[in-house]
Order: sequence, then structure tokens, then C-alpha cells
Amino acid sequence: MNHVLSVGQCDADHSNIEKVISGHYEVDIQTADSHEDALIQIQNTAFDLVLVNRILDKTQTEGIKLIREIKSADSTKEVPVMLISNYDTAQTEAISAGAVPGFGKATLSQDSTFKILDQYLLM
Repeated sequence: MNHVLSVGQCDADHSNIEKVISGHYEVDIQTADSHEDALIQIQNTAFDLVLVNRILDKTQTEGIKLIREIKSADSTKEVPVMLISNYDTAQTEAISAGAVPGFGKATLSQDSTFKILDQYLLM
């Protein structure tokens, strides 16, 4: 079973992401509402993939800040992190910060998204 951390999604978006991903992969999806909570969980659990919202819903902080911190720490830099955003400029910035190519909520159920996720969630 793969372990996924979903960071900063609102309840409705998390529910949709969980439903779609769980319908295609054998996964355990955990959630984190804040930057700090995500870092603690990443330190304590071996996640196969971390999905970071562009703007964390509950704290309104930028997800790119979390991505930069994850990718700059020796203990977490190897963890695959994706930005969840429909904006190409945000995706480009996240990739420049060390994230793997992500997807937007608008493309969640599309084949292109599953091709991206397959790289990390197929066993």
C-alpha cells in the first residue's frame, strides 16, 4: 500500500482527491492542514507522494513555501512532492523548487493525471 499526504486541501477538494485516487490505486491518504503539521508528518512517515495545494486552505499560506522547505532539508528532499494547481505558472515555480510535475483539480479525473500519478502510486 502506498502512503500519500494531502496538504492544505479544503474538505470538498480532499474528498474528491481521495475518492479519485483511492479508486485507482491502493493508497492510504493522510491529511495535513498546515505547513507545520505537514513537516511533522513527513518526518515521521515514509510517504510515497505528497500533494500540496497552491494555497493551504485553513492557513492561507502558499504551498510553494512548504515545497521549498521539504526539498531543502536533507531528511526530506527525496520525497516526491506535487503541487495541486490549475495554474501553469504555479506548476513551473513548483518544479523549479524541486517538485515533480503535478496537476490541477480541473484535471483530476483525466488520463493525463493518472499517467502522472502512476509514476508514484503503481505498485
